[in-house]
Amino acid sequence: MRHAIDQNDLDYIQRTGNQAVVGATPCPINPDGKINPNVTRFHNIDGSYTSVVHIKPVYYETIYETWRPLSEITTHHGNHRIDFIADWDKFMHPRYLSWLIKRAELINGTITIPSPFKVREKVRLTPTSLMLTSTLVHPDPHAESTSVDGGFNQEGNDTWANIRGAASATAADSAVALGTYVGDWNNAGGYRWCYRSAWLFDTSGLSGDTVDSGIFSVKLSSIPLVEDLLLTNKSMRLVTCAPASNTALVNGDYDSFTTTANATDVTVVSGVDETYSNFTLNATGEGNVDASGITKFGLRHTADALDEEPFDGGSDDYNGWNGIHTADASGTSNDPKLSIQHSAGAGGGATPTPTLLTLNAG
Repeated sequence: MRHAIDQNDLDYIQRTGNQAVVGATPCPINPDGKINPNVTRFHNIDGSYTSVVHIKPVYYETIYETWRPLSEITTHHGNHRIDFIADWDKFMHPRYLSWLIKRAELINGTITIPSPFKVREKVRLTPTSLMLTSTLVHPDPHAESTSVDGGFNQEGNDTWANIRGAASATAADSAVALGTYVGDWNNAGGYRWCYRSAWLFDTSGLSGDTVDSGIFSVKLSSIPLVEDLLLTNKSMRLVTCAPASNTALVNGDYDSFTTTANATDVTVVSGVDETYSNFTLNATGEGNVDASGITKFGLRHTADALDEEPFDGGSDDYNGWNGIHTADASGTSNDPKLSIQHSAGAGGGATPTPTLLTLNAG
């Protein structure tokens, strides 16, 4: 990141007789505790705080609902003019852009962005003409009407190749999900495990829009210690799957999982509990969002996807497994979720090279 603390802010703090803590990260918080993108709040050495109010916005809200310096995603940001870098849409939350557009309308400002939309020529738009929409969806709780989630386990006294490559699971459950799991226990014949989980979302509400970005998230419920230190890959991989039904899981769906990563693999850390794991969709993942139907993602242990056999050390040598909350519990605070940022589709024809959109207020 190329952001640096504004020297003018530090000079102001010094003129007030205070001294900011070296290395402390400033934040966009008012003295009353409310978020304000135009305010930088510094932590002083004596424990007090100094807030510096700017005319221009200096912070933006990310797609992860955190706040970061606006200079990270702009080539210029002033009071009346803001110019974004090419990958702005991979970082900024769409509701922040909505706020920024309203601000530009009020002060007759301009916003210039490298367009994520498929446009054939340089287009000049008013702020109200630009429509970025963010949609959040969850799988259905029981009883499912459009989408299901849950897990599959395949285990037994057999070879890793047979367990991993089985056409059917030992059991399927749409009420619970162990998540991802591979393991090897050296008893008579060698006992092995391979667990996978399916996560379906009704994304038909996107109405055929262009998917600009997305984040798939699941909340971990448990992660025992990682015991197999010789297993190279201790992470989860987001893939696709193809259950026979959108509202129920059966043993035969076990072999419908692909191996291609739809996001960067997320490392499983021992001892972490009750936290969300976020997968930012890559181009493959964005392409697998069904904007007019059911999106079908799956999770595999990365060792399962890459066919890395769990180490057999003569004892219970299983790799760390993780439990994941499904949508069946009351409420949605722990539910799996898919957040999609989308825009109106461009229709048929060849995809032109993106160009610049300048938003003019007034």
